[in-house]
Amino acid sequence: LAGLPGAFEMVQRKGSPVTAIPGAVSIDTFATMSFATQMNDAGEMLYDLKLSTTQGNAISTNDQAVMVFTPGAGSQVLVREGDTAPGTMGATFENNSGTWSAGWSGNVWTRTSQTAFTTSLLGGDVTGTTDDSAIYVGGVGTLALAVREGAAAPGTDATFGVFNNSSLQLNASGEISFQAALVGGTSTTADDTGIWTTHGGLQLVVREGQTMPGTGGSIASSFSGTTSYFNDLGQIVFTTFLSGGTLTGSSFWAWDPTMGLIPVLLPGDSFEISPGVFRFWAGTASSAGTQNNNDGRSLTLSHTGRMTFRLGVNDGGVPPVTSDLIVVADIPATTPAMAFCFGDGSGTACPCGNSGAAGNGCASSVNASGANLAGSGSASIVNDTFLLSGSGMPNSSALYFQGTMQTSSAFGDGLRCAGGAVIRLKTVFNVAGASQYPQPGDPSVSVRGLCAAGDMRTYQTWYRNAAAFCTASTFNLTNGIAVTWVP
Repeated sequence: LAGLPGAFEMVQRKGSPVTAIPGAVSIDTFATMSFATQMNDAGEMLYDLKLSTTQGNAISTNDQAVMVFTPGAGSQVLVREGDTAPGTMGATFENNSGTWSAGWSGNVWTRTSQTAFTTSLLGGDVTGTTDDSAIYVGGVGTLALAVREGAAAPGTDATFGVFNNSSLQLNASGEISFQAALVGGTSTTADDTGIWTTHGGLQLVVREGQTMPGTGGSIASSFSGTTSYFNDLGQIVFTTFLSGGTLTGSSFWAWDPTMGLIPVLLPGDSFEISPGVFRFWAGTASSAGTQNNNDGRSLTLSHTGRMTFRLGVNDGGVPPVTSDLIVVADIPATTPAMAFCFGDGSGTACPCGNSGAAGNGCASSVNASGANLAGSGSASIVNDTFLLSGSGMPNSSALYFQGTMQTSSAFGDGLRCAGGAVIRLKTVFNVAGASQYPQPGDPSVSVRGLCAAGDMRTYQTWYRNAAAFCTASTFNLTNGIAVTWVP
């Protein structure tokens, strides 16, 4: 049944005719439910079923089907055992024992009415066991081959082996993240699994045996059914056990299409739970898992890159006192800050020939390299952790401001980079030549700057430099940075 309380609609009933199956006759009957039942925001239901082989024409080689139910319109077939598999030369959705079923993860039915599953293939162009499995993606009438066993595995000299259905993830654009084994080439048991994605084209995300950044040479363990999550930005969160380097133990990682691999949680990481009180990760973590959440999003990773876990921690004592924390973490935005308008002579000349170092603003009386502005964190409207960091300035006042366009013109002892409609974010005071916005208690950049998703905004820091140095002005500026805000 599906629908609202008091207005349920029958989806399928045991013993009832199943006329939505192509080639079926009215006496074919629904026998049992199988493995998958998922629903999206439109109330559409993805489910699979088994047809009776004693009441009707179904036999063991075509008695399994995957259906899509639409409220008010009934069910349509997505795929049936024995159907010709698209993208092959006559192979069918089947196996040698006649017990075919689609391989699902817990979260592969999106708000765009698409799904993804692993499948065995039989006959046609299948050659033994080297290419008899695949991953398919799509909806009713649009099902398509995404990747097949035996195909070249990007980022390696091997071919794809077995696909792991439990780690298969799908986003609203029909892109997938999946774990697979490798066969042939130079692969060995030490590096024969990995994670791939079709975001931006089929590409390798991480491979078993790979040295992981920032771990002192530690390598990743096997990727065969380990925890992973995938979102609409193409970001992937996964777990792996580290060994062979400075760090040993469980770890959480994120992969971003622009940023690459980003450590989220590493062995030995600590958390300040109150001022001066720290707890150390005990190597255990749990999450809400990958169960269906109506739109293809897991219950752990959001479409904006925010994730949450329950972690076991201890106080480092002997014996340690253990407890649990709920931790929220954010993956950096996929559109990082882009630096522009440099005072290094590569563009508009500095007012007095006072060029700074590459990537910085014009030189000042205290820093021949010039000052620098950088952006970090997530430039997301619903998950704004974006941080502006200025450095290389005098210990003076510094105004952080936002513009709506890029420009480059002489201004004071430096260059004006952020133009158009300007909003002053805040004037702060540098300590050791550096400062940031926002500071604790300040509005986020997007709130203070009145930003909306899709807005391109420019940022710069204007700082006081009172010493007689270049022009009669008593100020200078950093380079500029540009950011496009995501939802």
